[in-house]
Amino acid sequence: MKPIKILFFLMLIGSIMISCDKDKDNDQDDDVVTPVAGNIILNGDFEDLENNLPSNWDIVDNKLGNPDNSILIDSLSIDTAGVSLKFHHAEDNGCWEMWIDQSIDKSKLSANTTYKLTLDYMSDFNHDDDFSIRLRNSTVNLSFYPPIEFVDDSNWHQLSYEFTTPSDIGNNDLDFKLHFCIPVIGDWWIDNINLKKVE
Repeated sequence: MKPIKILFFLMLIGSIMISCDKDKDNDQDDDVVTPVAGNIILNGDFEDLENNLPSNWDIVDNKLGNPDNSILIDSLSIDTAGVSLKFHHAEDNGCWEMWIDQSIDKSKLSANTTYKLTLDYMSDFNHDDDFSIRLRNSTVNLSFYPPIEFVDDSNWHQLSYEFTTPSDIGNNDLDFKLHFCIPVIGDWWIDNINLKKVE
């Protein structure tokens, strides 16, 4: 093979190797995933959907109590391009309990530790309280009652509430539940649920 052909061949091989290295670097960049910093709750903004229902959540709308009760994804959101979860309670003769819950990996929670729950909410009625946070497994059965005021003013409000876990929370995953018992006919929306350790 003539020297000029050998030189051209070596240059061609070198350019292919450089190109392959660049593609490898680009693939590594694409694989980098940025987690939601500090939030223990999965899909707290309800953006990830399966069959038009939020993934990672179990939903109990209590249609057995009243067939018109519902919990649905709604386009109304505090975020311009987002969604929220809309609750509808269909009667005012007492309340039918309604809730959403998800399982929290035991490794994400610690005993004797303070956590802060925040969420955005809005309603089309005026009412106080009748809301609780529940954490349960075979060891603990905790209920917390954050003061919440539902106001019919077409504005989003934010709930912020801190609670501390007991000295023993067991070795099993915990069921995290947001529980409502609203004794009015009306709608309310929730969005952007965050549960973070207080540093």
